[in-house]
Amino acid sequence: ALYLGVKYADTFGFAGGLSSALLTQRSRDENLIEGAFFRQPEFLDLVFGGFDDNRLKNDVYLLSLMGKHQSRQMNLPLLDVLPELYFACGTEDPLLVLSQELDEKLTKADIPHTFETHPGAHEWAVWEWGIERILQRF
Repeated sequence: ALYLGVKYADTFGFAGGLSSALLTQRSRDENLIEGAFFRQPEFLDLVFGGFDDNRLKNDVYLLSLMGKHQSRQMNLPLLDVLPELYFACGTEDPLLVLSQELDEKLTKADIPHTFETHPGAHEWAVWEWGIERILQRF
């Protein structure tokens, strides 16, 4: 959701992600975790159409930086070029570190966003809380 929101910012004014699989922030080798199907080479290649070849053009952070650059060149407010970004993750979710890294990068780049955590793992208890938070933003 974050990727599509940033990539198609002319369509979306808001993008919200829960337990986001921000796998493009890491190289193929850094993504390999035993037992995690979504981090296996075959899955990464299937989803990204060749992970190594397309990783950077699918990266939420890099796309956000491009949007920031575009807003400066066009002399427009950033939120006229990028959607409002919201993402959340469970404190015990194995994907948490990726969300934390994106939060740090967006903060350093001065790109507006909201990142929150909630007790729990990669599970419905966290997503139900997150869905309520997203709906409140609408």
